[in-house]
Amino acid sequence: MNEAPLANYRHISVEQAINADKALWVKVSNDTRGNLHPKTGADKPFDVSFTKFAEHPEVLQHLNPLQNHGGYKNDQHQPSASKGKGKNFQQSDGKGKSAKGKGKPGIAVPDDCEMYVDGKQLCKRWQIGKCTAKVKPGKRCMVGYHMCWKKNCHKLHPGNECPH
Repeated sequence: MNEAPLANYRHISVEQAINADKALWVKVSNDTRGNLHPKTGADKPFDVSFTKFAEHPEVLQHLNPLQNHGGYKNDQHQPSASKGKGKNFQQSDGKGKSAKGKGKPGIAVPDDCEMYVDGKQLCKRWQIGKCTAKVKPGKRCMVGYHMCWKKNCHKLHPGNECPH
């Protein structure tokens, strides 16, 4: 995760590392089911299984770098006329400044919306239907909570689907 990715690839995400960890534990669990009783003088069954599956292809596949196209970096550059952005959508660099002349447009918060609810930061990408994290509404992804950003709403739907 700390190394620079290859050209046209993204960094390995925390979500990918978590998925690899889950796959490893499932494999170890299935392999050691009912067989964790150590025998005198032999290696512990858990240690043997963990070593056996730590570099298994079904575990390591989760740690492959993903290509940039169609991913996080390039979908920021889509024109603002694309569907799913909702009314009052504007793009900026995410710091309250205009994105004109900049290479990285961001997601501006409309006037009738807010980014913090009860001290919790909300996920901007989820508000426009672009968050790829597999979390339920109301739960938190790496960026923020998945709740509506419209003032006086904050229900469990994205801002671009808000009936208010």
